Amino acid sequence: LSTVQGQLFTLIKFIFKTHLPLTLDTPGLKTYHAKTLLFTMLEKHGTDPETEAWKPHNLIALLKESLDMMLSFIDSSSSPDECMPHFFMPDAPLYFKNAGIGGDFDNTKARVRDRLCELRSDISGVVEQLMRLVRPLQSEKFYFHPFTLLPLTAPPAVTEISEGIYSKFAHVYSVVHQCVSELQSESSDRDTLMRHLSLLHELKWCKCAALCMTAMAHLKFGESEEAERLAMELQRHQVESGLRPQDI
Repeated sequence: LSTVQGQLFTLIKFIFKTHLPLTLDTPGLKTYHAKTLLFTMLEKHGTDPETEAWKPHNLIALLKESLDMMLSFIDSSSSPDECMPHFFMPDAPLYFKNAGIGGDFDNTKARVRDRLCELRSDISGVVEQLMRLVRPLQSEKFYFHPFTLLPLTAPPAVTEISEGIYSKFAHVYSVVHQCVSELQSESSDRDTLMRHLSLLHELKWCKCAALCMTAMAHLKFGESEEAERLAMELQRHQVESGLRPQDI
């Protein structure tokens, strides 16, 4: 996902999983409903982040469009339990949480629809609540962990890391993937690997990944003393949190 696509998913999921059930006491929607809605928006507008639809200034408009789409899905079925079509199996419906249980859950669809209509009319409350929860990074000890799950397909090659913070987040995963691939390869070139690792050393929040993989690179090429020196440096290195792929 691009930055705006990821932000849209965050907003939708926040509404479905936090704002509706906790703030408005209206449970019924799940994370998979949010994912399905995002898939449908991506299908409608395409995935290219450079198109006008996915420009940052359109984020709130995209959120409102998503809520309109969700309301349309809800209204498309007369069943009290059906919520929206399954994205991958359009003939199969997705149901509201606790559908078919009866009792207080019988009115889930109507309650969710009413709350979504209210949110669609005035989205400012959701944005204000989310902004109160979002905080700038306070600590410099926030590093990319080298052993988090890598993409199943190789990302595009990166030869330089630009100054923009979002470009750094987007590019560093590609650099880590390249370095891990070269560490595993029997025919990797030392200078090429060290050049890629040097990109990571430029990012202070990626210090742990850079040190770990540089130590492994020295071991790979028989430079055990240098690997040991870096390992000792790692013992003094503090890490407060790992950066997960979904955070990127």
